[in-house]
Amino acid sequence: LLLFLFNACKENEQTKTDTDTYYTCSMHPQVVQNHSGNCPICHMELIAVKKQQTTSNEIVLTDEQMQLGNIKTDTIQNGCIENKIILTGTVVFNQSAINSVSARITGRIDRLYFQQLGASISLGQPLFDLYSETLNNAKQEYVQLYQQQHQLNNSVIQVAQLLQSAKNKLLLWGMTEQQISSLLKEKTISPITTFYSNVSGVITELPVVQGQYITEGATVLKVADLSTIWVEAQVYAANLSTIRKGTTVNVQFPDFPGLILKGKINFINPEMTADTRVVLARIALSNVKGQLKPGMPAYVITSAHQQNGLMLPLHSVLQYGNMNIVWIQTAYHTFQQRMVQTGTQNSTAILITKGLKNGDVVVTNGTYLLNSEAVFKHGDKMQTNMPGMDMHTHER
Repeated sequence: LLLFLFNACKENEQTKTDTDTYYTCSMHPQVVQNHSGNCPICHMELIAVKKQQTTSNEIVLTDEQMQLGNIKTDTIQNGCIENKIILTGTVVFNQSAINSVSARITGRIDRLYFQQLGASISLGQPLFDLYSETLNNAKQEYVQLYQQQHQLNNSVIQVAQLLQSAKNKLLLWGMTEQQISSLLKEKTISPITTFYSNVSGVITELPVVQGQYITEGATVLKVADLSTIWVEAQVYAANLSTIRKGTTVNVQFPDFPGLILKGKINFINPEMTADTRVVLARIALSNVKGQLKPGMPAYVITSAHQQNGLMLPLHSVLQYGNMNIVWIQTAYHTFQQRMVQTGTQNSTAILITKGLKNGDVVVTNGTYLLNSEAVFKHGDKMQTNMPGMDMHTHER
């Protein structure tokens, strides 16, 4: 009986000892067993590790895991962060400065003076010659009425009224005052009428060809005035809170090093593209010298502003959906997840507005290894029991 009781107590003591120890590989810390043996990956002998009492949202690493994971920590302190956002953009036409030249009467385009896109035209230059039977009849009618008025020496008032009506018709169909005056000096009326440009710029669209019949209202060409251009910048969702209408920006162009133009955002598209998750912001710039061409790349740089507060390296904060998580050190080789609220950030640092206090020791390198170890040991319950969950619930 005494021998039986001795063996039972020894067995209970061995079981208790085994439950306080687990075996892992120094080269592959993901290997965890409750008994000794060799690593199934590298076949090295497993080492015994004493389990430590931790809460459900803490994990404890061995010296080997700390070294292999290159876990580094730093004490969070107050600092100053400068937020300067650089957006990529493209030079585009000023849509409000694009003019459409349309046919005012049906006819055949006998000649196109410009037959390629991008060609520059000036105010008053001829654009196309049109043959129109209707317009020819109107020109002959005007000349005949003028001759009748001259022969009757203005004795008939009705002829003068008809003459003015015929002239207004020619003006309405696109002829100039000079062209109408020339009709009275010509011996024969030409069946071809030349139409001139009433704008300056470059041709952006040319939907017709020489010899084509066009109807009244058809677009012959479109002309864009390049004295002003637009720059459309891509704003990602994370930066929408700092980009507003009226924000002053500096615009730089890779094709012109050293050229910096200052402007203001005058429009922000209310619709976000579903595939790229960006919103287009527009800046209008003067282009008097004409050196900026639509299609050129541009960089839009917002004015920098400074903000003070608790600051961390940007890669220290893990993002899960709308949650921001950091790892803090609570004891020797012991780490705990903490949910935080973040503020201004730049390419290297981020401000913590809630969830940490000055003097907390935060993991600055190896956060992804800690997170993987936590999921391996505790599953998803780490993220459901971490400090700060009440803060996230209140926000939502």
